[in-house]
Amino acid sequence: MPLTLRRRILAGYGLVLALLAVVFASALVAFARLGRSSETIVRENYGSIRAADGMVDALERQDSGALLYLLGGSDEARAQVATHAAAFDRWLAQAGRTLTIPGEAGYVARIGQADRAYGAALAAALAVPPPPPDEARALYERRLHPAFLGVRRAAVALRDLNQRTMAEAADRDRDASRTGVLALALLGGGALLFGLVFSVLLSTRLAAPVRRLEGAARRVATGDYDAEVPEGPADELGRLATAFNEMAAALRAYRALEGERAVQEQRRSAAVVQAIEDGVVVVDARLGVLDLNPVAAAALGTRPEEARGRPLDAVAPGAPFLTAVRAAAAGHAAPGATAGYVATTASEYEAVVTPMAGPSGAPLGAVLLLRDVTALRALDRLRRAFVATASHELRTPITSLGMSVGLLEEQAGPHLDDRGRTLLAAAAEDVERLRALADDLLDLSRIDEGRLDLLPTPEAPAALVEDAVAAFSMQAEAAGLTMTADAPDTLPDVRADRARVGRVLANLLANALRHTPGGGSVYVRARPDGTGAVRFEVEDTGEGIAAGDQARIFERFVQVPGSRAAGGSGLGLTLARELVEAHGGRIGVESAPGSGSVFWFVLPVWGE
Repeated sequence: MPLTLRRRILAGYGLVLALLAVVFASALVAFARLGRSSETIVRENYGSIRAADGMVDALERQDSGALLYLLGGSDEARAQVATHAAAFDRWLAQAGRTLTIPGEAGYVARIGQADRAYGAALAAALAVPPPPPDEARALYERRLHPAFLGVRRAAVALRDLNQRTMAEAADRDRDASRTGVLALALLGGGALLFGLVFSVLLSTRLAAPVRRLEGAARRVATGDYDAEVPEGPADELGRLATAFNEMAAALRAYRALEGERAVQEQRRSAAVVQAIEDGVVVVDARLGVLDLNPVAAAALGTRPEEARGRPLDAVAPGAPFLTAVRAAAAGHAAPGATAGYVATTASEYEAVVTPMAGPSGAPLGAVLLLRDVTALRALDRLRRAFVATASHELRTPITSLGMSVGLLEEQAGPHLDDRGRTLLAAAAEDVERLRALADDLLDLSRIDEGRLDLLPTPEAPAALVEDAVAAFSMQAEAAGLTMTADAPDTLPDVRADRARVGRVLANLLANALRHTPGGGSVYVRARPDGTGAVRFEVEDTGEGIAAGDQARIFERFVQVPGSRAAGGSGLGLTLARELVEAHGGRIGVESAPGSGSVFWFVLPVWGE
C-alpha cells in the first residue's frame, strides 16, 4: 500500500504522541516508585523508632517509680514500676518484630540484656523495705541508676539507628527524585525538540510543492501555459502536480488550436473585408486601425499598409466621422448610425458606424463603412434643387390661392349653403397645408445650402416649454387630451434661436396630439441631461412606433407605416432634426408599439 500524505502525517505525529506517552509513563513510574519507597521507610523504620521511644518512656517511668519507692516506700510506686515494666516488655517485643536494618537484632538483644540486669537490680531494691534517705540515695546511684542508663543508652542507640537509616533513605529518595526529574526533563525536552523539528520539516515538505504549484498557477494565469510542476512521490501532492501538468498540457493544446482558428478567422475576415465593394475600416476601442480595404484607403487618401496600426484620427485628421466612431468604439452609439460624408476628387462616401462588442457586452471597437454614394448624392442635389425651385415657385400661387379663398369666405360665404361653406373651409385648410409644406421645403433647402441663419440667445427652458404648451392647449382640449408641462425654473439657460426651437417643439407636439387617441395624455418636460446640457422631452400615450421604423422617421417624406393618424408631409421630424443639429444638439425617440413615444432633443447650455 503506498504511503500517502495522510499516512505520513499520521505516522509522524503518532511518533510524537508515542514519545509523549513514554514521558508520561516514565513520570508515573518514577512517582509511584518514590511513593512506595517513602511508604516503606515509614512502615519499616517508624515502628522501630516508636518502639524505642516507648521503651525510653516506660524505662523512665520505672526509674521514677523506683526512686519514689526508695524515698517513700509506697505501694503506688511499686505498682507504677510493675505497670511500666510490662509496657517496656511490650515495646521491646514490638521492636523485635520490626527488625528491618542489618544489625538491628543485636541492638534489640543488647536492650534485652541491659533490661534484665536493670530488672534484677530493680527487683532487689523493691524486695526490702525502703532504707533511710541517705542510704536510699546511695543505693539508687550505686546500683539502679547505672543499670537504668545502660538500658536507656541501648534503647536510644536503637532509635538513633533507625533515625539514621530513615535519614539515609530520605537522602537516597531525594537523590532518586532529582535524578528522575532530570531524566524526565531531558526526555520531555527531547520529545518537544523532536516534535518541533518534525513539524518544521513536515511543514517545509508540504509547503514547498504547494508554493511551486502556486507559482506555476500564476504563470498559467498570465498566459504562460508552458509552466509545469515537478512530480513528486505518489501521494496526494504528487497526484495534484500530475493533474496540474495535464491541465497545462490541455491548455497548451487548446491555445494552439485556438491560435490556428484565430489565424483562420483573421484570414477569412481579411478576405471578406478586401472583397467588399464599399470601404471598410475596423478600429479597436482606442481608435487604432486594425484593418481596412483598398476602397477605404483610397477614400481616406492613404494606403492600407501605412494606415494599419495607426490611430484613426492620424490617418484621417479632421474627418467628420471621428466623433461618431469614438462614441461607437466606447459603446455609446446605435448600430448603423450615419456619421457624415467623405468627399474625394472623384467620389463621395457616406460614413456609417457600427460598434463592436464582446460576448459580455464590453466594447471592443467599431466598424466604419464608407458607402460610395456619388451617384445618389448627385441625384439628391438635383432633387434638392428641384424642391427648392418648386417650393419657391409655389409660394406665389399658394399665396394667391390663399387670398382668393379668404375673399370668397369673406364676401361669398354668407350667401352659400352649408355644402358650399364646407367646401370653402376645406379649400382654406388645404391652402394652409400647402403653405406649411412650402415653408418646410424652403427651410430644408436653406439648410441644405447652408443659408439657415440662426440667432442664438440665452433662453430659459421653462419659457420655451410654456410657450409651446400655450400654443397647443386649445387644440389638446378640443381633442380631449390632457397636456402637462414640467420645466423647473432652476434649469440653466440654453443656447437657442427661440423661434427655431419653438418650431421644433411645435412639430413634436403636433405629432403627439395627432397620434394620441382621446382621453390620452401628452407631457412636455425639460431636465438636466447629465452631460452639461438640457434635455427636452415630448411624451405621449399614443400608439407607439415599431423599433424597425424608429431609425427612418427622421428622414424626409417618411411617415410611420400603419399609423391611424392622417395628414402631415413627412418633413416635420426631418426639419426638427436639422434645426436641433444646427444648434449643436441631438434628437431621438424612445418608443414601443402600444406604449406611447418619447421624442427628445438636447440643447447645449449657454456659454458651453
